[in-house]
Amino acid sequence: MRYIYLVLAVLQTVLTYAQDQTVRGRVVDEQQHPIEGVTIQVVDHKVKTETDAQGKFTLRLAAGPYQLRFSHINCFPQKLHIQVDQQSHIKVVLKSKESESLDEIRVVGKTGIKKIKETAYNVTVLDAKPTYNTSLEVTSLLNKAAGVKIRQEAGLGSSYNISLNGFTGRAVKVFMDGVPMEGFGSAYNLNNIPTTMLEHIQIFKGVAPIEFGADAMGGVINIVTRPVKGSSVDASYSYGSFNTHKTNINVAYVARNGFTVDLRAIQNYSDNSYRTYSKSLDLGVETFSEDKHWFKRFNDTYHNESLVAKVGFIDKPWADQFFIGATVGKVYKEIQNAYQQQIVYGMKHQTGDTFMPSLVYAKRNLFTENLDFRVNANYNRNFNENIDTAARTYNWIGEHKKKRYIGEGAPALGKFYNRNGSVTANLKYRFAEQHAIALNNNFTTFTRKSKNDLIPVDELTVRDTMRSLTSKNTLGFAYQFDSKKNWNATAFYKLYMQHVIAPVDTSTNPMRITYAEKTRNTANSGFGVAGTYFWRDLQFKLSMERAFRLLSSNELFGDENLETANTKLRPEKSNNLNVNIAYNKNFNKVHDFYVEGGFIYRYTYDYIRQEVEERFGTISSRNHGEVLSLGTDIEARYAYKNRLLVGGAFSYLKTINEQRYVSSISTMESIIYKDQLPNIPYLFGNMDVQYVFPKLLGKSNILTVGYSGNYIHEFYLGWASQGSEKYTLPSQLSHDAFVSAALKNGRYNISLQARNLTDELLYDNFELQKPGRNFTVKLRYFFNKSNN
Repeated sequence: MRYIYLVLAVLQTVLTYAQDQTVRGRVVDEQQHPIEGVTIQVVDHKVKTETDAQGKFTLRLAAGPYQLRFSHINCFPQKLHIQVDQQSHIKVVLKSKESESLDEIRVVGKTGIKKIKETAYNVTVLDAKPTYNTSLEVTSLLNKAAGVKIRQEAGLGSSYNISLNGFTGRAVKVFMDGVPMEGFGSAYNLNNIPTTMLEHIQIFKGVAPIEFGADAMGGVINIVTRPVKGSSVDASYSYGSFNTHKTNINVAYVARNGFTVDLRAIQNYSDNSYRTYSKSLDLGVETFSEDKHWFKRFNDTYHNESLVAKVGFIDKPWADQFFIGATVGKVYKEIQNAYQQQIVYGMKHQTGDTFMPSLVYAKRNLFTENLDFRVNANYNRNFNENIDTAARTYNWIGEHKKKRYIGEGAPALGKFYNRNGSVTANLKYRFAEQHAIALNNNFTTFTRKSKNDLIPVDELTVRDTMRSLTSKNTLGFAYQFDSKKNWNATAFYKLYMQHVIAPVDTSTNPMRITYAEKTRNTANSGFGVAGTYFWRDLQFKLSMERAFRLLSSNELFGDENLETANTKLRPEKSNNLNVNIAYNKNFNKVHDFYVEGGFIYRYTYDYIRQEVEERFGTISSRNHGEVLSLGTDIEARYAYKNRLLVGGAFSYLKTINEQRYVSSISTMESIIYKDQLPNIPYLFGNMDVQYVFPKLLGKSNILTVGYSGNYIHEFYLGWASQGSEKYTLPSQLSHDAFVSAALKNGRYNISLQARNLTDELLYDNFELQKPGRNFTVKLRYFFNKSNN
């Protein structure tokens, strides 16, 4: 009998729910911009919900009268009486607590950013808006985060390596709006994208949500571009030291029917002619000098031009977002030196072209309530050319002598055609108010065809005639429970698969190389949990994961320049643990204080690290073995009256070699067992101070001054236990400053920025020197309805 009662109870619930009506709505501000994170509470009922990024919300209510209360941290609360009959549609305009003019500057960030921080994941969010009037690239902004170190190899446009809590290189995956950037090409990358194109940056350390669908064992960096909120123009030009020019234009048009055009163009040019402190080659005796001297760089010009264009619709019944678009770009890059800085080139250079069509579709409540769907797809046709045809040897003075054979390094008139494809689809369903399930799949493919017109096909180069192909698929499933009170938790599962076709060295004679085309398939399973708990002003986070990291195209096939191929690499496997505590408090409505500290544990098998071949200055990736990473980081921010902002981050991390024996078949203990891994900073930090002077130059004008300092403690470039001398990079401390004026509510802007004020010797990846003291002036024009 109790089963009959149970069936009747369930049936009654279903019928009651079926009789409920749908209330749809949208919340905007006084400028008609959508407001994310507005809480909608049904008065005298337990029903409540929140608006999404488009300001939309949905409620299920039985027919009848109700009173709704709308509340938001930056707006005055508002109540609204409604009558639910059939389908109800409402629009609510909330009044901001702060003036839309620039006499009040919100330095704490938007509710959307705070919402990300309050998830269960170890995540840092960098707000890009305070940097719009500076000339910073994305890489410079990322360096402000705790646990993150972006290590560039030279000046503007140079290659970079990401270090995130002990993981480096491709173990850290970079996304743009949830789309993997691995196949974007060199014409549109972190080293040339200005911060004016961004809304914010999300940095997930270690465990990341399955929505990214990535084999991101070391973490995820997600670049969130500025959303189109209305018709606007944002144009800027800057000029700086070393003959550096940067232009950025963002134009958006939104019609009343939702038709949207979004154009974003960037241009960068620099001679990169800063001074370098290095040993130089004596061309007569072909030996390097004992001492280092100062030289001016002479073969390091870089320029790129890119255009991102999207056309589509927003806020339509059939789609919240629908865009088709394309990214086109060109890049030219001269190569001054190898990964050994004293090895100099005088004419070696690269060119590249990118054409990448794309598609975005997103819809909330697809077919039924609470079912959300999103898909991103792109296909990149990328053509690159490496040119090294000079029969010369150069030194840092700029002198050269003739060689008997062509090529300053490896002779090249190489052309290679990369084809990258990516499709990411995410489906999420929320049920019973507190529960949600999500399914995500990410598929990427890469193929390369190479041709070097200077080298005949023989046993060494026959591999260029063979196929270089890899495809990766990561399938993820997650379940999330939200108590709607003070805690939430997520459990997830991932399936990693990779297919590789590549030339492999099959020779058994070490004096002879023989290549054969081989096929390899791998499949691995990963899983994890993440949870967070709120108690008063404290938030506690815990996340654990068994993760895999699949192999990238450059690691497998090289970059056809200074990175060599290794098709025998194995995927990395890691056990990860993150523990975090955050404190966020507002005092007397004028003091905002935020601090977060975290502990990191990683144990990695088949760790992949890059090694330098000293004779030729090239790098390659190798499986090292077992590596233990232990560390902590802390970030603190303080704001006073939205005028003064002080913040800083500190990181300490030990990345320890746990490979005890010389090889897997040896019983001899390795001399470098328990050594810190070389070429990885383990102690670094930064701080910044910013002050805003409102109405200093007029009622609608403001003046902002800022300072930032960066510190890196000395670290080993080689293994500490090898050699009589421990080869280290010395500690580095650099200082940057800026001053900017925003006029006419931010329509006209001018700024002056100084970097490396004390002209310190700054080194980064593999002791490659960065620019000395430099200055930049920037002019920016911004127009939309709010500053009209």
